[in-house]
Amino acid sequence: MYQSEESEIRLENGTVQFSMSSEIIVESSSSQSTNSTSQSTRGSGSLLRGTKATLKTERRRVVCRDMSGRTRVSFKARMQVWLNKDIYIYENSRTCRRHLLNGMFHQDALAKIKSSRSYVKLSKEKIVDWILKVSTRAKQSRQLFNFDEASNYIILLGHTKAEFDSIFALCKGQLKRSRNRSPRNALAMFMMKIVRNFIQERLAFFFGIKNRARVSDVIHRVRKTLEKTLVPDKLGYNRSHMTRDEAITQHNLPFTSKVLSVSDSAVQVVSDGTYCYIQKPSDIERQLDTYCSFKKINLVKMMMTCFLDGYILAADGPFKSNFDNNDATILNGLLLQSDFLGGFLQDDDVLLLDRGFRHSITKANKMGFHTFMPRLLQISKNQMQFTTSDANHSRKVTLLRFVVEAVNGSSASFKGLFQLPTFQQ
Repeated sequence: MYQSEESEIRLENGTVQFSMSSEIIVESSSSQSTNSTSQSTRGSGSLLRGTKATLKTERRRVVCRDMSGRTRVSFKARMQVWLNKDIYIYENSRTCRRHLLNGMFHQDALAKIKSSRSYVKLSKEKIVDWILKVSTRAKQSRQLFNFDEASNYIILLGHTKAEFDSIFALCKGQLKRSRNRSPRNALAMFMMKIVRNFIQERLAFFFGIKNRARVSDVIHRVRKTLEKTLVPDKLGYNRSHMTRDEAITQHNLPFTSKVLSVSDSAVQVVSDGTYCYIQKPSDIERQLDTYCSFKKINLVKMMMTCFLDGYILAADGPFKSNFDNNDATILNGLLLQSDFLGGFLQDDDVLLLDRGFRHSITKANKMGFHTFMPRLLQISKNQMQFTTSDANHSRKVTLLRFVVEAVNGSSASFKGLFQLPTFQQ
């Protein structure tokens, strides 16, 4: 009989570590025949006492112990249980398919797995083989985060697991598994980029990817997938996102209708431009197109349109940030788009704008919109001060326009959403 105080294997810094918590007693088959307490475990192989294990059977399943509808437990699922719960699952053990996610146990199933034995019975060759596999797995695994298993979603992504799962359901069939990442890890990389603004080198380190180019490819693929599956239903003037009736009933505020003295049946939106700062492009033409003489830095412009309750209706762009592309020019271009005018906004709808749109007010009014903008002093009339009615009008518009300023401030942190694409003119 050989006794050892090394009983638990842990993965730490890519190596195999042994803790000194208890002892494992390894008994050969010859010693078992003379031990009256081990009559039920007789047979070829060695007995490792002090190590938890499940039943060694192919009939009953590991999680729910049912006897129907089973599949074989994969090696990575066995390793998952060993590393998380210190329970050994024998080869050829079975489980339900509903307990697995990408070949591994999901968290509810993992919590239900219980040990049935306080010993493991294996041949010496299988013991050596298992130790070598654990060691190899430890050397190969460089992932600090794995969203196929348990992870702290709030800290890493800023969203709950339920919110993450709802987004993942939209792109589950579109993202394919590769040797670099699973579909869930791909979406997690994208969200960590846009929410936490982690650089690619850091994401590559977190997810065990060799270089930043592969991380960039993953982020690009996820972004393209979400553009097809998520954006049409959550953003824009199309009917799949929202109809006029839904906008009026769900997002119109009685308070704003009274303040502006407009009809409750009119769609009320507020638009404003915002900036997204970018790195200086190497191409000279793009340097000129993205250089803002006002901010003295390279950036792209976005036109945010939202309801007065803060719900974002659309985010148009990116647009060039040169001198010719101001807020009024961008809005004049949007007014000519059929989906903006005929598809959603119609006559007598309300547009709240700031003074930067003063050159597009006349065009919007001709199209039938009710526009509200803070008043301007009439220099031609030598006006030095607003009248009481003009001052109150400006206060009302400024009060209601605050919502788009808050939206622009919160959206500016999602830098990963705005790359340097083909610009709209």
